[in-house]
Parts: sequence; structure tokens; C-alpha cells
Amino acid sequence: LQLESLQILTRHRSTSEILVPALLPLLNTNNSNVRPLLYASIASTGKLMASRVRPFLSSQDAVVRFNAVSALQFHPESAESCANELFVLATDPDFDIASAARDLLRKIGPHAVRSILIRLHTEANRRNALEVLASMGPTAGSSIAALAEFMTDSQPLDIRIAAIEVARSIGPPAANAFRRDSPLRR
Repeated sequence: LQLESLQILTRHRSTSEILVPALLPLLNTNNSNVRPLLYASIASTGKLMASRVRPFLSSQDAVVRFNAVSALQFHPESAESCANELFVLATDPDFDIASAARDLLRKIGPHAVRSILIRLHTEANRRNALEVLASMGPTAGSSIAALAEFMTDSQPLDIRIAAIEVARSIGPPAANAFRRDSPLRR
């Protein structure tokens, strides 16, 4: 019945804000046939979907967390407002949830990087923030200037190595920024 209902909604593109409260409880489904249609149906409600899905990102149920992140994948523009929650999920012990959250942070791009950079200045979050930035690859390019602070001898070795790993994942722009003659190296 869930599958048939979602197929009708998708076929007629009739998902509305009125139907979202009825769809959200389905985020606990483990049915692989229902999931894609559920995500598409929730995403079709537009930018408001993020505020509706946000509470499910912190659910105790891993299936619900995974489905909430996956639904946001269909509308990354609206997911920007969930960057803080996605950062937490990017280090989730469930590999699938962490991977989906990191992928979505990559899609969100510079807005997500700004949110993560704020966490670099909190010692408790620093290591995770560097790991998440490294997973974003070239998308994390706007973090180059901030990385310089974490590559100095005053930082613990593991933090320096993690910052270098972020620069490596960014690629040539970071390599150019940290050349010997670069202002960042002075």
C-alpha cells in the first residue's frame, strides 16, 4: 500500500505541503522499493522540506537517520540549513549514514565548508572537522587559508597530518597556496 500510494503521488506529481506530515512517518521504512519514491515525494515539496526532515536527522533509529539524509539528497539546496546536523552525521558510527551525509555536504558545497570551518576552532570538534573537509575533496577549496593555522608546529602531530590530508584532497589549488613563496607560508 505504501509503494502504490507513493507511485500515484509520483506519477501525478501531486505531493503538497499538506501531505508531508503523512509521508514523514514512512522514514522508518526499510523497504528498498518504497525508499526512492518516498525521497522523491518529500523532496518535491521544495525548500520547506528541510525544516520538516531536520528532526529525523537526530533520530535514535539508524534507518530513520539514513532515510532523512537520503531524502535531503533529492533537494540539496534546501539541505543547506541542515549543515550542522549533517556534520554530526558525517561522523556517525553507521558507515552508510556517514557516507550519505558526507556526500550531501559535498553537494551543498561552500555553505557546508563555512559551517565546518567554525567547528575547527573548537578543540573537541577539530579532528572530525578536518576529516569531513578531507572527504569533501576540491569542494573544500575555500578552507585553504584556514588550514594554514593547523599546519604549524604548535599543533599536535595528528592535527597537522589531518590538515595536510585536507590540502592533499583539495588538490592543486592547495598545493599552490602552500608553496614556499606563498604568503600563507610566511
